[in-house]
Amino acid sequence: MTTPDGRAIEQRVADARDWVRPFVESAGVIGAFLHGSSTRPYGDDDSDADLCVVVEPEAPRMDPEFAFQRLWKDGRKVADLKFVSIAELGAPQVDLEHYRAVHARILFDRDGQLASLLARVAKVPHVMATDRLKVHYFEVTFVIGKIQSALRRHQREAVTLLRTQLVLAAARLLFLQRGTWPPPTTWIFHELALVGVPSDLIAALRDVLDVADPRRLRVLRGALDGHLIERGATFVDNPVLLLDWLFESPEGRRAQMNWRSAW
Repeated sequence: MTTPDGRAIEQRVADARDWVRPFVESAGVIGAFLHGSSTRPYGDDDSDADLCVVVEPEAPRMDPEFAFQRLWKDGRKVADLKFVSIAELGAPQVDLEHYRAVHARILFDRDGQLASLLARVAKVPHVMATDRLKVHYFEVTFVIGKIQSALRRHQREAVTLLRTQLVLAAARLLFLQRGTWPPPTTWIFHELALVGVPSDLIAALRDVLDVADPRRLRVLRGALDGHLIERGATFVDNPVLLLDWLFESPEGRRAQMNWRSAW
């Protein structure tokens, strides 16, 4: 298994442009882009291309029969191709629909509309990010407490499930704190390094994912809190104010309903 350098990534983009050419020549097509691991430094020989062809809402290709296709070459699947309406692309519902825009490589753009739309979708709104940072930080605190309780009760299965929740909550927090959208779970550790999260903090996350014992939990908590304080997060030093906001204010309760995943 090999990882592509910059030239290999550009070759993947060129191949993807060839694969979508027959589709973008159809009526109603606005543009097309490549996303996923094939555009990232950690992509490898197993990375097929994730292609989106963006169409006007009334375009024939939005028929369910054509909305998703797999492309094959020499008996091997080389791409998943999805048709998406311009309206759907511009109204993402989940993090991954934002994330795919962050590193999208445009293959075809009829009138420049796709480039501006992807830039808007990729942007992390400041107010939303500020609220989510508090929610995910509380998740980290909440799950650490649950793990400690499960350890005392010798609930091994619960600890296994909870340590994954802990790492995911901490990762979401770190990505949003750095102004970007959380990636697919498969690539979290690769992307944490690429966005500049310190190696000792990434190592602490890996350690807890492997074994969530009290010492490793303390190390992770210390590394995470120190990192957040260093980058200006004020809620770390004000747990009472954080809880008041989360549970007493309409904004905090709404933020929890929208973004909290650990209960």
